[in-house]
Amino acid sequence: MPVVPRDASTVVLMRDSQSQGGAPEVLLVRRHAGANFAAGAHVFPGGALEEIDFQRQSQELSPRLSAQAAQAVICDAPSAENALGLFVSAIRETFEEVGILLARTENGTPWCADSRSPETMLAVRESFFRGSQKFSSWMREQKLCLATEDLVYFAHWITPEIRPRRFDTRFFLAEVAPDTEAWTDGREVFDHVWASPRKAIALHEQGKLQLMTPTIRNLELLSSYPRAREAVSALRLASVPTILPKIQVCADGTQRVLHPGDEDYDDI
Repeated sequence: MPVVPRDASTVVLMRDSQSQGGAPEVLLVRRHAGANFAAGAHVFPGGALEEIDFQRQSQELSPRLSAQAAQAVICDAPSAENALGLFVSAIRETFEEVGILLARTENGTPWCADSRSPETMLAVRESFFRGSQKFSSWMREQKLCLATEDLVYFAHWITPEIRPRRFDTRFFLAEVAPDTEAWTDGREVFDHVWASPRKAIALHEQGKLQLMTPTIRNLELLSSYPRAREAVSALRLASVPTILPKIQVCADGTQRVLHPGDEDYDDI
């Protein structure tokens, strides 16, 4: 019997290039080599949906996107709270992993950490990991709210049924400023790279980056946009199909990954 996939969300942070005429860049982080899933791979920041993401204290931090509105976006979510939880989780996990917080101040302006040293913000993130402070409590102390309305839901991938560890992952896109920097947590993710989607794929083909198929497919999708804002605008209106790859075991024992639309997909 297939393992039930765990809900997860991930964020593609896209910034316009600081060089004139350059393609927009996305952030990729390298997962720990000993991780139980995608060990050593470069992925987008994100992680599994946690209980805290469902709690009222966390969901109230999203004044511009209600649970009902979130479910209108993620139509196949089992509940409105689950749908909003995926948005909350995406922002929380991104902050915990790379120190980039998609949030707004009381007057609605985007939050900026320029006045905080990376060391100070790392200490805040460490307090979440140790359990000495909750993400929602810290947000309230800082008088911040989540910029959930800035997240664009654009892809949905589910790990093949044959795998022992599975995730039901929602992909979001968010535009960030061209000078945005990342500071990885040193626990779950380490090195990071900002690269255009085409450059990231080229590095993978050269053996310099390890990328999973969903990452490659989403990079290919994003590679056609000359500016981050254009990607956000276009994908906000696009439909989001659910992609569940299947594994075909060939006669010689090798495995072939099939995606919806591939020949033989419906026969497995």
